[in-house]
Amino acid sequence: MNIHEEVMCTDPVEAWIYRCYDRAGTLVYIGMTCDPVFPRVPDQHRKSAWWPLVDHNRTTVTAYSAHAQAQNALILAIRTEGLARSTEPARRPCALYRHYDAAGTLLYIGITHQQSVRDTGHRSTSAWVAFAHRTEARWFPTRAAAGVAEKATIRAEVPVFNRDHAPDGREARVCAYLEAAGRMDLAPQLLL
Repeated sequence: MNIHEEVMCTDPVEAWIYRCYDRAGTLVYIGMTCDPVFPRVPDQHRKSAWWPLVDHNRTTVTAYSAHAQAQNALILAIRTEGLARSTEPARRPCALYRHYDAAGTLLYIGITHQQSVRDTGHRSTSAWVAFAHRTEARWFPTRAAAGVAEKATIRAEVPVFNRDHAPDGREARVCAYLEAAGRMDLAPQLLL
């Protein structure tokens, strides 16, 4: 099961939650979008490991009059529908994701089975998320494969805020970024 929020909207606009099922009727993907032309299929879905499992005739879409209402419904669905347990974690597809700021600076790299759940966690515990503007994800067939890619990608691309696997000089990178952004007030949270 994969969960992902397609568009991070903060305005009180309409939003849609969509569920994709396989041929047996098992929920394999749940997402949220603010795109009024949904169910146009986002390109990244076509490249995802779970995409070939979807029976497109079974996709359901639920409209909400406000983004916050849809987000609450998505969180409730995650908690009540047992989505994360539909496949063994070790054998589920897993995303390697990158968060960028508005200027294209790579802020953070991570892996997850459930992008929207992970993004919600970042929003509540990671001060760097204030700079996040865009997210990209690449799916791998297993968490182990995504983990190997995560370690190599962090070392090669050197995101500003990653702690694990980060090359030397993280503190200097964080301070330089915060100083340029005029947000040195966040240094205590981001350097600990």
